[in-house]
Amino acid sequence: MKKNLILFCISIVFISCTNRCIEDISFKNFYFSKLNQIVEYDNYTLTDTTITTESWINFYYNTAYLYFLTGHQFRYVATEPPGYTSELDLKADIKDLKKWYNENKCGMTKEKADSIVNANPAFLNFKP
Repeated sequence: MKKNLILFCISIVFISCTNRCIEDISFKNFYFSKLNQIVEYDNYTLTDTTITTESWINFYYNTAYLYFLTGHQFRYVATEPPGYTSELDLKADIKDLKKWYNENKCGMTKEKADSIVNANPAFLNFKP
């Protein structure tokens, strides 16, 4: 009986150690920085300030990077300037992207993300 209990305990410890998630903090900061830049851009479009071409490019770059990494179909309208028609669309995009992060954060690094994104020739042609 003691032998079975010891084997059971060892099995539990082994299983819990092998299922450990390794979250790369630099990737997390990089990923959420992109989300924050999208939100900041949307907030900027709500002001009476002229939106610069540089701001558009940055918005498109961030959304393209996240699209090629996650496969997420964004809900913004590609007009001049690009933007969301409703705050609900922006919130839905951010919610979906946070969900993707939580499902894929284990073992993901910025280098791994860059290699996934850069493997797509369409993104390489997009870079500003």
